[in-house]
Amino acid sequence: MPSIDEFRALLETDANEAFKQYSLRIDAVSLDYTPDSKHDDFKKVKVVFEYQKLGNANTILMRADTAGKSISYLPWKNTASSGMAKATLDGTGPSCFSTSQLSGCRFCIQYHDADRKTVTVQHLAGDSPGGPNKQGSDERDVWEATGAQGLPATATPTLHRRLSVGAGAGKYGRAGVALRQARPETTYYDGGLAAVFGYRNTAGAWAFYGAETDDRTGAGAGLKNLFSKTQVTGSLKADAAK
Repeated sequence: MPSIDEFRALLETDANEAFKQYSLRIDAVSLDYTPDSKHDDFKKVKVVFEYQKLGNANTILMRADTAGKSISYLPWKNTASSGMAKATLDGTGPSCFSTSQLSGCRFCIQYHDADRKTVTVQHLAGDSPGGPNKQGSDERDVWEATGAQGLPATATPTLHRRLSVGAGAGKYGRAGVALRQARPETTYYDGGLAAVFGYRNTAGAWAFYGAETDDRTGAGAGLKNLFSKTQVTGSLKADAAK
Protein backbone atom coordinates (compact mmCIF):
# COMPACT_ATOMS: atom_id res chain seq x y z
CA MET A 1 0.00 0.00 0.00
CA PRO A 2 1.54 3.36 -1.02
CA SER A 3 2.43 5.45 2.03
CA ILE A 4 5.05 7.78 3.44
CA ASP A 5 6.55 4.80 5.29
CA GLU A 6 6.92 2.83 2.06
CA PHE A 7 8.53 5.83 0.38
CA ARG A 8 11.08 6.18 3.18
CA ALA A 9 11.85 2.44 3.06
CA LEU A 10 12.40 2.58 -0.71
CA LEU A 11 14.78 5.50 -0.31
CA GLU A 12 17.00 3.22 1.76
CA THR A 13 16.80 0.11 -0.38
CA ASP A 14 16.36 1.45 -3.93
CA ALA A 15 16.09 5.25 -4.33
CA ASN A 16 15.64 4.98 -8.10
CA GLU A 17 12.60 2.78 -7.56
CA ALA A 18 11.30 5.20 -4.94
CA PHE A 19 11.19 7.98 -7.53
CA LYS A 20 9.61 5.71 -10.12
CA GLN A 21 6.75 4.91 -7.78
CA TYR A 22 6.43 8.32 -6.14
CA SER A 23 6.56 11.96 -7.21
CA LEU A 24 8.16 14.37 -4.76
CA ARG A 25 6.76 17.92 -4.75
CA ILE A 26 9.10 20.47 -3.17
CA ASP A 27 7.03 23.48 -2.09
CA ALA A 28 9.48 26.36 -2.51
CA VAL A 29 6.81 28.91 -1.59
CA SER A 30 6.52 27.56 1.94
CA LEU A 31 10.29 27.16 2.26
CA ASP A 32 11.44 30.69 1.50
CA TYR A 33 10.26 32.07 -1.84
CA THR A 34 9.21 35.71 -2.12
CA PRO A 35 8.46 37.60 -5.36
CA ASP A 36 11.58 39.78 -5.04
CA SER A 37 13.70 36.70 -4.29
CA LYS A 38 15.37 35.80 -1.04
CA HIS A 39 19.13 35.46 -1.04
CA ASP A 40 20.29 33.41 1.89
CA ASP A 41 22.99 31.09 3.18
CA PHE A 42 22.95 27.35 3.69
CA LYS A 43 20.72 26.54 6.62
CA LYS A 44 18.46 23.99 8.25
CA VAL A 45 14.72 24.17 7.62
CA LYS A 46 12.00 22.12 9.30
CA VAL A 47 9.70 20.30 6.89
CA VAL A 48 7.06 17.61 6.82
CA PHE A 49 6.60 14.92 4.17
CA GLU A 50 2.96 14.16 3.40
CA TYR A 51 1.52 11.43 1.20
CA GLN A 52 -1.06 12.53 -1.38
CA LYS A 53 -2.86 10.73 -4.18
CA LEU A 54 -3.08 13.12 -7.14
CA GLY A 55 -4.82 11.46 -10.06
CA ASN A 56 -2.85 8.29 -10.74
CA ALA A 57 0.32 9.62 -9.12
CA ASN A 58 1.51 8.68 -5.65
CA THR A 59 2.88 11.99 -4.45
CA ILE A 60 5.00 13.04 -1.50
CA LEU A 61 4.68 16.74 -0.65
CA MET A 62 7.62 18.32 1.15
CA ARG A 63 6.67 21.64 2.74
CA ALA A 64 7.96 23.85 5.54
CA ASP A 65 6.45 23.23 8.97
CA THR A 66 7.94 24.32 12.29
CA ALA A 67 6.65 21.08 13.83
CA GLY A 68 8.55 18.95 11.28
CA LYS A 69 12.05 17.53 11.05
CA SER A 70 15.10 19.41 9.84
CA ILE A 71 16.58 19.11 6.37
CA SER A 72 19.68 20.79 4.95
CA TYR A 73 18.55 23.57 2.63
CA LEU A 74 20.56 25.53 0.04
CA PRO A 75 18.89 28.71 -1.27
CA TRP A 76 20.48 30.88 -3.94
CA LYS A 77 22.46 34.13 -3.90
CA ASN A 78 22.13 36.63 -6.70
CA THR A 79 25.12 38.16 -8.47
CA ALA A 80 25.15 41.12 -6.06
CA SER A 81 25.52 38.62 -3.20
CA SER A 82 28.43 36.72 -4.85
CA GLY A 83 26.33 34.49 -7.12
CA MET A 84 27.34 31.34 -5.25
CA ALA A 85 25.68 29.49 -2.39
CA LYS A 86 27.69 26.51 -1.17
CA ALA A 87 27.65 23.77 1.45
CA THR A 88 29.51 20.61 2.41
CA LEU A 89 27.40 17.62 3.43
CA ASP A 90 28.77 14.65 5.37
CA GLY A 91 27.69 12.11 7.97
CA THR A 92 26.50 14.74 10.43
CA GLY A 93 23.31 16.74 10.32
CA PRO A 94 20.02 15.92 8.55
CA SER A 95 19.85 13.03 6.10
CA CYS A 96 17.78 15.00 3.55
CA PHE A 97 18.87 17.96 1.45
CA SER A 98 17.09 20.29 -0.95
CA THR A 99 17.82 23.34 -3.03
CA SER A 100 15.41 26.18 -3.48
CA GLN A 101 13.90 26.38 -6.95
CA LEU A 102 16.47 26.78 -9.74
CA SER A 103 15.69 28.98 -12.73
CA GLY A 104 18.61 29.73 -15.02
CA CYS A 105 20.87 28.36 -12.29
CA ARG A 106 23.57 25.71 -12.19
CA PHE A 107 23.84 23.05 -9.48
CA CYS A 108 27.25 21.41 -8.96
CA ILE A 109 28.21 18.30 -7.04
CA GLN A 110 31.78 17.51 -6.01
CA TYR A 111 32.27 14.29 -4.06
CA HIS A 112 35.40 14.31 -1.92
CA ASP A 113 36.14 10.65 -2.54
CA ALA A 114 34.71 7.47 -4.02
CA ASP A 115 32.62 6.49 -1.00
CA ARG A 116 30.38 9.58 -1.55
CA LYS A 117 30.11 10.22 2.18
CA THR A 118 31.34 13.81 1.97
CA VAL A 119 30.24 16.13 -0.83
CA THR A 120 30.39 19.84 -1.59
CA VAL A 121 27.42 21.28 -3.47
CA GLN A 122 27.07 24.69 -5.13
CA HIS A 123 24.01 26.62 -6.28
CA LEU A 124 25.18 29.16 -8.88
CA ALA A 125 22.92 32.07 -9.81
CA GLY A 126 21.31 32.39 -13.21
CA ASP A 127 21.31 36.20 -13.13
CA SER A 128 24.99 36.62 -14.05
CA PRO A 129 25.75 39.79 -16.07
CA GLY A 130 26.31 37.82 -19.26
CA GLY A 131 22.75 36.55 -19.21
CA PRO A 132 21.40 33.49 -21.08
CA ASN A 133 24.38 32.95 -23.35
CA LYS A 134 27.93 31.65 -23.40
CA GLN A 135 29.22 34.67 -21.51
CA GLY A 136 26.84 33.96 -18.65
CA SER A 137 27.87 30.31 -18.65
CA ASP A 138 31.53 31.35 -18.56
CA GLU A 139 30.80 33.56 -15.57
CA ARG A 140 29.26 30.61 -13.74
CA ASP A 141 32.37 28.61 -14.62
CA VAL A 142 34.41 31.15 -12.66
CA TRP A 143 32.07 30.95 -9.66
CA GLU A 144 32.17 27.17 -9.79
CA ALA A 145 35.98 27.10 -9.88
CA THR A 146 36.13 29.55 -6.98
CA GLY A 147 33.78 27.38 -4.93
CA ALA A 148 35.83 24.27 -5.68
CA GLN A 149 39.11 25.75 -4.47
CA GLY A 150 40.69 23.63 -1.77
CA LEU A 151 38.53 20.57 -2.45
CA PRO A 152 40.22 17.22 -3.08
CA ALA A 153 40.68 16.16 -6.68
CA THR A 154 38.14 13.51 -7.64
CA ALA A 155 39.14 10.09 -8.85
CA THR A 156 36.81 9.94 -11.88
CA PRO A 157 34.49 12.35 -13.73
CA THR A 158 31.46 10.49 -12.37
CA LEU A 159 32.18 12.07 -8.99
CA HIS A 160 31.69 15.58 -10.35
CA ARG A 161 28.25 16.44 -11.71
CA ARG A 162 26.62 19.60 -13.01
CA LEU A 163 22.96 20.34 -13.64
CA SER A 164 22.23 23.38 -15.80
CA VAL A 165 18.64 24.51 -15.50
CA GLY A 166 16.67 26.56 -18.01
CA ALA A 167 14.67 29.72 -17.51
CA GLY A 168 12.20 29.06 -20.29
CA ALA A 169 12.57 27.01 -23.43
CA GLY A 170 15.45 27.99 -25.67
CA LYS A 171 17.25 30.06 -23.05
CA TYR A 172 19.63 28.50 -20.55
CA GLY A 173 18.98 24.79 -20.60
CA ARG A 174 19.47 22.23 -23.33
CA ALA A 175 19.93 25.12 -25.73
CA GLY A 176 23.22 25.64 -23.92
CA VAL A 177 24.59 22.72 -25.92
CA ALA A 178 24.47 24.96 -28.99
CA LEU A 179 26.45 27.64 -27.19
CA ARG A 180 29.36 25.37 -26.28
CA GLN A 181 30.45 21.77 -26.53
CA ALA A 182 28.24 19.64 -24.32
CA ARG A 183 30.17 18.52 -21.26
CA PRO A 184 29.74 14.85 -20.47
CA GLU A 185 29.17 15.61 -16.79
CA THR A 186 26.41 18.14 -17.47
CA THR A 187 22.68 17.56 -17.78
CA TYR A 188 20.78 20.34 -19.58
CA TYR A 189 17.13 21.34 -19.16
CA ASP A 190 14.92 23.65 -21.19
CA GLY A 191 12.28 23.78 -18.49
CA GLY A 192 11.63 26.93 -16.50
CA LEU A 193 12.10 25.57 -12.97
CA ALA A 194 13.75 22.67 -11.21
CA ALA A 195 14.94 21.57 -7.78
CA VAL A 196 17.50 19.10 -6.48
CA PHE A 197 16.80 16.67 -3.65
CA GLY A 198 19.57 14.81 -1.84
CA TYR A 199 19.44 11.85 0.50
CA ARG A 200 22.04 10.21 2.77
CA ASN A 201 21.38 6.50 3.26
CA THR A 202 22.20 4.47 6.37
CA ALA A 203 25.60 3.59 4.88
CA GLY A 204 26.35 7.32 4.87
CA ALA A 205 26.49 7.82 1.09
CA TRP A 206 24.83 10.83 -0.57
CA ALA A 207 22.80 10.69 -3.79
CA PHE A 208 21.08 13.58 -5.59
CA TYR A 209 18.06 13.75 -7.88
CA GLY A 210 17.00 16.53 -10.25
CA ALA A 211 13.44 17.49 -11.15
CA GLU A 212 11.72 19.81 -13.59
CA THR A 213 8.53 21.49 -12.39
CA ASP A 214 6.12 24.07 -13.72
CA ASP A 215 5.71 26.32 -10.71
CA ARG A 216 7.15 26.98 -7.28
CA THR A 217 4.75 24.65 -5.51
CA GLY A 218 6.34 21.74 -7.38
CA ALA A 219 3.21 21.10 -9.43
CA GLY A 220 2.77 20.89 -13.19
CA ALA A 221 3.16 18.66 -16.18
CA GLY A 222 6.47 17.30 -14.95
CA LEU A 223 4.98 16.09 -11.69
CA LYS A 224 4.58 12.44 -12.69
CA ASN A 225 8.14 12.36 -14.00
CA LEU A 226 9.68 14.07 -11.01
CA PHE A 227 13.21 12.71 -10.43
CA SER A 228 12.76 9.92 -12.97
CA LYS A 229 14.37 11.82 -15.86
CA THR A 230 17.72 12.58 -14.31
CA GLN A 231 19.54 11.08 -11.42
CA VAL A 232 22.21 13.73 -11.08
CA THR A 233 24.66 11.15 -9.82
CA GLY A 234 23.77 8.77 -12.65
CA SER A 235 25.94 7.47 -15.45
CA LEU A 236 27.77 9.86 -17.72
CA LYS A 237 26.65 8.00 -20.82
CA ALA A 238 22.96 8.15 -19.94
CA ASP A 239 22.99 11.82 -18.98
CA ALA A 240 25.16 12.95 -21.87
CA ALA A 241 22.57 11.57 -24.29
CA LYS A 242 19.77 13.73 -22.91
